[in-house]
Amino acid sequence: MLIFPLMIFFVFHSSGIYLVIMIFFFFFFIYPNFSFFWSANLFFISDKFTFLLVLISSWLALLIKILLFSYKKKMKLALLLLMSGLLFFFLNFSFLSLNFMSFYIFFEISLIPLIFMILGWGYQVERIGAMFYLVIYTLVGSLPLLMVLLSIFSFDKNLSWVFFSSNFNFSFVWVVFFVIVMFSFFIKLPMYLVHLWLPKAHVEAPGFGSMVLAAVLLKLSGYGVYRILTLFFLKTNVLLNCFFLMTLIGSVLAAWICVTQTDTKSLIAYSSVSHMGVLMAGLMTQIWDSITGVFLISLAHGFCSSALFFLSGQSYDQIFSRQLLISRGRFKMFLCSSIFWILFLLINFSVPPFLSIFGELFVMGGLFWVNFLFWIVSGLNMMIVSFFCIYFFMVSIHGRLNFFKSLMPEIDLLFMLSILHFVPLVGLVLKLILFL
Repeated sequence: MLIFPLMIFFVFHSSGIYLVIMIFFFFFFIYPNFSFFWSANLFFISDKFTFLLVLISSWLALLIKILLFSYKKKMKLALLLLMSGLLFFFLNFSFLSLNFMSFYIFFEISLIPLIFMILGWGYQVERIGAMFYLVIYTLVGSLPLLMVLLSIFSFDKNLSWVFFSSNFNFSFVWVVFFVIVMFSFFIKLPMYLVHLWLPKAHVEAPGFGSMVLAAVLLKLSGYGVYRILTLFFLKTNVLLNCFFLMTLIGSVLAAWICVTQTDTKSLIAYSSVSHMGVLMAGLMTQIWDSITGVFLISLAHGFCSSALFFLSGQSYDQIFSRQLLISRGRFKMFLCSSIFWILFLLINFSVPPFLSIFGELFVMGGLFWVNFLFWIVSGLNMMIVSFFCIYFFMVSIHGRLNFFKSLMPEIDLLFMLSILHFVPLVGLVLKLILFL
């Protein structure tokens, strides 16, 4: 009964989401049989992956709120705060859902505030086309998944994460169900070949919308795949090998496309597609060390990609363009932002001692034990990611200064939010024991 007044408070006060999250965490920690690794009650579930994703979501909610209150234009600020608050509210309910159907419902509802953000606060007229891409791809991925869930419920009468696999067998029908569910999550992740909605959504979305989309929304699909693979524990080698090749080769191709991009947001979006391919391959190994690497990559990519999109938005405010060639010579004029660009580009291509390198090594170790060829492909992906990050640094940060730059000074907000993105990436390295 406590949840309804909390929801009402949340709707009328943007800080309500933090109170709701704290109540949930308090509930889990006072639960008699609580463990950091696993806890479940009648409505909600909590394990290590859930804890980490809610941590990212809660931390990012704080950063988004700081960013929104810094806007000079206060018009529609209340509506914007409401949309962002609802988005994080639905996201956290998705992560904590014990039931597959409730996870699906909150997952789909969370896209509605994002669509309003793109339409209401996007940059250009093309945001309407980006919204249609997002809706169409979402429907293509959602409707088959809904049909599978309804079919499973008619067979099993149960969609709980805990008891979902009790009647699972390796008949042809169940394998087909598994493939449909996986492809639905591939579209939402997204995997290469079904990724076209993501660059368009990122390019047309406002900065805070891209931050949420990259840091949290993409992890929802990874979380769904983690649950499905944990429950089914499928050992169909031919099927899994096909999925491995699709994700890893797609990851390499997405990384190579980054080299050809001239728009910073589009480049960061394709970089996310590449990282999500590695994350998916790590999940499908079904090896605990590799899944630990997936946890680390999820955290590192969540904070790093959010920071890169934030810096891209600040760069647009400074020089009124996202084109790499126009923004050349940034280091000579915007020293603070250039330093943070360098730091987060280093984190993006997994340079020690940051969190991302440990995740990449764990995942590559798991791929080595599955198939040596997969290990080679993942190493090639790391090389290409390193190449385009260095290329971005050389073209955008250095170079001859263009003399039609804006004289807008750097602001304290950029330093504060960049630090708040950077601190978890460094601090969690000192607490790697949490992931083992």
